[in-house]
Amino acid sequence: MPLWPARSPDEEPAHLNHSAMTVPQRCSRRFFAGLVVAGGVAMASPSIDAWAAAPPAGAGLYGSGTLGNWTGMSQSVSTPQTISRVVASDGLLGFGDSIGVGTFRDLAARLLPSGTLFAVNAKSGRPTAPTVDILSRWAITYGLPSRILMAVGSNDIFNPSSFSTQIDRVMTITGPNVTVYWPEIHVSRWSQSAGIQVADQRNSGWLNVQLYGAVAKHENLRIISWASLLATKPAYRIGAYLCDGVHTTAAGMAMRNSLIVSLIQPPQSP
Repeated sequence: MPLWPARSPDEEPAHLNHSAMTVPQRCSRRFFAGLVVAGGVAMASPSIDAWAAAPPAGAGLYGSGTLGNWTGMSQSVSTPQTISRVVASDGLLGFGDSIGVGTFRDLAARLLPSGTLFAVNAKSGRPTAPTVDILSRWAITYGLPSRILMAVGSNDIFNPSSFSTQIDRVMTITGPNVTVYWPEIHVSRWSQSAGIQVADQRNSGWLNVQLYGAVAKHENLRIISWASLLATKPAYRIGAYLCDGVHTTAAGMAMRNSLIVSLIQPPQSP
């Protein structure tokens, strides 16, 4: 029985300033600018952020637009049999959005040499709240292993204010004996206007601040420094790692997943 689920084809990208994000089939490489690193978190530079007091028409409450209908978008979901095998072997459960749809298969291959089996539930365009609902159902149906990967948050740029509530829900569901790994969020959609890109960066930073704030309350929450790693790369090289300001190129996928694998260690033997 194969461990990896079949995946439906990815949709063509929508007008992303008013929609959920999907893995694009074709991305142009563009320069990346406007990020500074504050406390290890990639954030928008305040010098270009003043417009946010009056965002342009249609930009939504937080300047990045509004979340579109994601229910019919592409997904990658493991079978019940695979989930049960992963939990029984104390492997890793991964929950994600379109970034996970595009990168989880590669991550599974990188985890396998250490003996870590990987089951997933990733759906393009899905924000964190409904993903946490699925985590809750899986915890009841299958139980949980000692490690969970929550690779979500990119679609919360449209409404970042309640992200901390969802983080707390995850930590309550998993409990103190499960380590939760959560990559930093980085969104700056190059297909959009400069103002929208700045809002994306600012909202990503806001989400990351909430992640780091949650670490103070939950010692079993581990942050994966994805946005911080990207911020160390020269602006003229960022197109080597991201194809559209959100989703990874092959090189970016390798860099992201290598970072995740380096932090998610096999459980210690008693």
